[in-house]
Amino acid sequence: MKSERDPNRETSAHRRTDRGQGLVEFALILTVLLLFIMGILDFGRALFIYTSLFNAAREGARWGAVHPWNPDGMINRARQYTALVDPNDVTVTVLCDSGPGTPLFNCLGPGGTGPGGKAGIGQRVVVSLNYNLPLISPIIAAFAPNGLPIRTIAARTIASYGEEYTPPNPGGGGGSETSCADGLDNDGDGGVDCNDPDCWGDPECLASEDCANGVDDDGDGLVDCNDTDCLSDPACQAPPAEICDNGRDDDGDGLADCYDPDCASAPHCQSAEICDNGTDDDGDGQVDCADADCSAHPACVVLLSKPLCAGATQVTGSAQRGQTVQLRNVNTGYMATTVAGSDNTFTFSVPALQAGHMVAVSAYGKTDWDIVRDCSVTPTPSPTPTQTPTPVPPTPTPSTAYITLSPTCGGPGTGITITVRGYNWTYQNKNDHITISWDGTSVGTVSASNLPARWTTVITVTVAEGTHTVRAQNRKANVTATFISPCPVSGPNLVVSGLRLLATPPITTYYPLQFQTVVRNTGDQPVNSMFWVDLYADSSPPFSGTQPIGWSAVSGLAVSGTITLTINTSGFAVTGTHPVYAWADSWNQIAETRETDNITGPITVSVTAVGPTPTPSPTPGPTTGIIAGTVYLVRGNVTPISRATVEVWLGSTLIASTLSGENGAYQLTDIPAGSGYTVVGWVVIDGQYYTDQVPNVTVVGGGITSVLLFLR
Repeated sequence: MKSERDPNRETSAHRRTDRGQGLVEFALILTVLLLFIMGILDFGRALFIYTSLFNAAREGARWGAVHPWNPDGMINRARQYTALVDPNDVTVTVLCDSGPGTPLFNCLGPGGTGPGGKAGIGQRVVVSLNYNLPLISPIIAAFAPNGLPIRTIAARTIASYGEEYTPPNPGGGGGSETSCADGLDNDGDGGVDCNDPDCWGDPECLASEDCANGVDDDGDGLVDCNDTDCLSDPACQAPPAEICDNGRDDDGDGLADCYDPDCASAPHCQSAEICDNGTDDDGDGQVDCADADCSAHPACVVLLSKPLCAGATQVTGSAQRGQTVQLRNVNTGYMATTVAGSDNTFTFSVPALQAGHMVAVSAYGKTDWDIVRDCSVTPTPSPTPTQTPTPVPPTPTPSTAYITLSPTCGGPGTGITITVRGYNWTYQNKNDHITISWDGTSVGTVSASNLPARWTTVITVTVAEGTHTVRAQNRKANVTATFISPCPVSGPNLVVSGLRLLATPPITTYYPLQFQTVVRNTGDQPVNSMFWVDLYADSSPPFSGTQPIGWSAVSGLAVSGTITLTINTSGFAVTGTHPVYAWADSWNQIAETRETDNITGPITVSVTAVGPTPTPSPTPGPTTGIIAGTVYLVRGNVTPISRATVEVWLGSTLIASTLSGENGAYQLTDIPAGSGYTVVGWVVIDGQYYTDQVPNVTVVGGGITSVLLFLR
């Protein structure tokens, strides 16, 4: 007899088999899922910590750009900005270099371009952070048992030297504040120097004396220059004494060096040239104004009688008697010479003058000039309208308590001192002290023991970029003032870029080379005055003691304006590779919002062959003279121009060259006596040449020949 199958039993066994299979599958999937989740967590932690460490490295490098000689400060700064890691587990390394790809060196030297071999302005601080991240995923951790290495590097160009780091000495502690000017908390009460109530009556903590306002500012009974605080103030100094050999009027009496009676006893003034007696007093062969010793004497001037009127056929003026005077019509090229008479006057008979022409006279290195005008027309002045001034209401003075800050902006940085002054303060009692706080943190107190309505205190704080709140509070008042970091700035900013060589290799020695560079004004104000763009070679910023190889002037630059300059050079004297930089505003004539982006380069110029050597200037003979004068730039108005090239040619031979100095003055010495010289002047502004030349110049042995140049 066959037994019958129980369907309920088979169904129950099948269900148990399905449940077991599901548990096995879930266990296998869960393992993979957990590993995947832990991997995601590890990746997220690594990404976040990398970002945190990179920001910390940037902050350390940024701080080091203005404190390059304080490696400990850079390390501490970087560690302050780490997150989600123990700062002590982060290895911070601080080194310096001269740019990308250059060797690293200790910022404290040697290897830098700053004082004592330390890192210099224009070089970079390089901050690197290393951290081993422990992993929570066991499979990934098996491949990195010491953790996942994370490394970040940041570099910043050094902008200033800041202050060299010196670790502070600890305070003495106990008792009262023993010194109110040593920067230490001597009695350990949390108050330093003038922030300690013990010092509020100390002279160091009183207001400083203003040395020119007739008021006893510091309350010591002494006013202005009678106060010992003012001994070194310029307002209390005696007038400067005349220095007898520097070519300047030091004491402001209108007389320089040996012409000043104060120098009568100076050894080198005993045999000085007397400039108006017709005698060679110092025995150098030059008489009166022809002697270079008389260049600053009031008698040695050349004056043109003004105005010069159109149609006139005579030009008159005054110069020292017996001296040769030269006249030049800059527009027509007409030239003439005469000799000043015994009455110190001269007269030229000239072709009829034309309105708008420029006429100049010169003698013994001095010049004068005028523009010919139509004297028959008398301008009628326009009446000046009378304007009724709009009354300006006075600024009301608060009657309740308030505070002021000095300064109101600055930083960022540590150890920033801010003077807080309070006005119109009242108190509930003599224990109602005023608490000073910085962004909610107490940084000082003002004692209420004397119930001062006006008070002054100094706080020292760490300033980050942004807006900060200084609060002064007692039971009677709660007021605030705002401090901003950094100070808002506005102005032009010159950026130079795109430096390139316009010549095609191969390049030989002494081959004239042209370079091109671009200057932009990225500031919010225009550049309204002239500045220079220089090329430097075979040197590194800041190019100390190095002469530029070429330059060009820029007359000005509008906001967002751009100019492309082509700068000529005489090439290189030796073969090899030569690094070349371009520097905008090389004379620091423009006040910019940022001075760290004025240099571009270097580019490398390879000189591979020796070229022809230039013909040297002839050796001067035994009898020589001087050519001197002033270079003027004619662009709408007439102004002296510095850095203009002045050359003396005899035919096709260059005899001598120089550059005009301050106020456009130049002087070329050791020019062989003779005639037929041509004096040439030129300068490049905004990529355009401005030139002038004076032909048929005669040089007299032992004398000074005056030549004026008007570059147009």
